[in-house]
This record gives sequence, structure tokens and C-alpha cells, in this order.
Amino acid sequence: MPNIGTNYTSHRVSTTVQEGSPYFGKSSITVVYRVNWTGATVPGSPPPGIDLPYGLDAVLADAGVLPKIDTAFPAPGSGSSTWQETALVRSITAAPQQQYIDVSVVYDTMYFYSATAKRNMSGTVSAAPADVYLPARTVYQSARRSANAWRGNWTTNPPAGSDSTTDIGGSMISPGKTPQRIDVAQMKIRMKLLVDTAIQTPTDITAAAIAYVGKRNSDVFLGWPIGSLVCDSASLTQVDHEFYELSMEYTWDEWNHHNQTPETAPDGVSIKMASATNVFAVFWKRENRASVAFNDIFGTGDAGGVWRYMAENGVYY
Repeated sequence: MPNIGTNYTSHRVSTTVQEGSPYFGKSSITVVYRVNWTGATVPGSPPPGIDLPYGLDAVLADAGVLPKIDTAFPAPGSGSSTWQETALVRSITAAPQQQYIDVSVVYDTMYFYSATAKRNMSGTVSAAPADVYLPARTVYQSARRSANAWRGNWTTNPPAGSDSTTDIGGSMISPGKTPQRIDVAQMKIRMKLLVDTAIQTPTDITAAAIAYVGKRNSDVFLGWPIGSLVCDSASLTQVDHEFYELSMEYTWDEWNHHNQTPETAPDGVSIKMASATNVFAVFWKRENRASVAFNDIFGTGDAGGVWRYMAENGVYY
């Protein structure tokens, strides 16, 4: 059916659909309209709107002839749930012909539709409702830090929950008070969630994310045990239009973020020695950090459950 305005009429010529990857891909719809001038004409003059670049402005100003920037693609019907209806007009391109112009209108979106997605809701995996979702992904990068060590082959491993109150045991690897420098293995974990700031503002998103920075995990998160992760940072970066990437960075540490700390002498400063070549006792100590439930970042809805499943498993199905 034609779209009839005051001075112009448009007809849909073609529709092209490109469905992108759910993993931060983009799906698009390109609709080509043929626009004709149907108002009064001046003899010997070209129809207004055919001459570009300003003619397109006149067509867009004629209500109902063409969709405008940020217009949503029409939904197929009541109660629908498709990625197409989340697509908005992002660009409009016009090309002149003889007595008309062809206009390409491009809609796109970062949402993906799935009837087979899975969700993890509070540790329970189940089928997610057929709906549109935004993706999540996790990136892992090994790292290391240098630490002081007085003991090797210790009998008490660094605790996940708190500092140790008993000697770690093991054998001296450094004579006297001077420690040996050794490497401690780490894993840097970057979880990326694609968010729609038309639903949650950047201010709301960053305010929620900052609550995790500097804290330890009080729940099993991305498969890592309680207390084994520290949230290092949070950032929000615009990806495309209203879509932003929320990046949460965590560190797993071979020593659960502890260091070997020797017992001090009664003066509270010098190291207490059992002999000239052996410190008296060594404990596991770390910075005192509060704990929060890292999984709360996903929220409680189905979209958050799909996020969590994707972040943990690398797939959405």
C-alpha cells in the first residue's frame, strides 16, 4: 500500500534482512522506498523533492511518507516478540532518478531473538522464554604478580575466606629475615554485558556496577569459588547508538590474594626469629575486603538469567 502525504507518495520497492550473530553482532533491515511528487507542479520545473540534497528534507517533513530516524520497525502483531521490532531507523539514503527518488531506510539492533536460549537463575539452569535478549561474553587473560615468600611446600593453603591464624608450615626457602621473590599466578577475568541505555540510564548502570569494585565474591561466580575473586574495576563504553558495553573486571589469585607475612617480634616492627636462619612463624594475610554477591549484577529477570548463562558457558543455548 502506498504511503500518501500532502505532496509525496512512497511505495515500498524491496526489503532486505541481515541477521547478525548474537555475540555483539548487529541485525539490520533495509527497506527501499520509491518516492514520487504528487503535489502541484510548476511547468518547466522539476518536481520539488527530487533535487538532492535538500529534497530529502522536504520528503521527510511530509508526514507519513517515510519513517524518520529512531522510528521503530513495525511489530508484526499484538503480543509479538521479535528482534525486528527492536530495530530503529539509523540511516536514510536517497538517490535521484528521473522523476522520483529511491530512498533506502536502514533499521538495526543489537538484540537477538531466541526460542531455545537457556538461563541461569540463582544457580538453576532452565529454558528461557522465547524472547529478545542482549548478549554477554567473558574474556580470560593469565597474569602474575611478584610476592615475598619465606616458606615453600607449605602445609596450609591460602584460605579463601579469611586470614590464617596458624603457621602455614612448609620449609624455609630464604635464609634469615630477607624473603625470596616469587611469581604468583593470576587470572584476569573481564565480563562484558551489552546493555540498552534506553531502558537503564548510564548513571543507573554505573552506580550499580561500582558497588562491586574492591569487593570479594560472596557467591560462586562464573564457576569460581566463594572469596576467590576480587572485582578490580567497572567501565561503560558506548558501542552503537543506545547500546553500551558494561565491562566488569575481576582477578583470581593463586594465593587467594594473600601474602606470606612473618610474625613480628615484641617490638611490633622486626621479624620474630626461631633461629638466625629461620623465622619463627609465617601466616597468610590479605587486605580486609567486604564481600558482595557478584551474581546480583545480572538482575533477577529472564534477560539477566540469559546473560549469566552466556557469561558462564559462552553459548546462549
